[in-house]
Amino acid sequence: MKLKCILLIDNSEIDNFVNATVVRNSGLVEEIVTYQSAAEGLDYLQSLITAQVPVPGMILLDLGMQLMDGFEFLDAFLKLPFGAAQEVKIVVVTSSIDDRDRLRAKSYPCVVKVLEKPLRADRFRSLFTLLQAV
Repeated sequence: MKLKCILLIDNSEIDNFVNATVVRNSGLVEEIVTYQSAAEGLDYLQSLITAQVPVPGMILLDLGMQLMDGFEFLDAFLKLPFGAAQEVKIVVVTSSIDDRDRLRAKSYPCVVKVLEKPLRADRFRSLFTLLQAV
């Protein structure tokens, strides 16, 4: 079963490119949307909600971004006017080696997994299989 849409949020153009390539090559996702800013990603989600259009089924989110980091995105995401925490599965993809960041990310009810950068094809396929079973 394919995921209709995935949202990638990472301030690094290279990381977004790598993640999009891994996702595209998996053949498991129909549409990939990317943003280099957490605020732009939130605006995108808000526009979908306002238009009453389905939101992406999964978000790959970086933690370390300027202006609005991944944690600020998660705080704002949980305040969106829809059951986002139940509808959208968020996977944090981070280069942080700080266990506190990983534990903090996992404390959000909408975060289903924390993965290390770079995203690898085998990890994405395993993640996708795991999430489809839930």
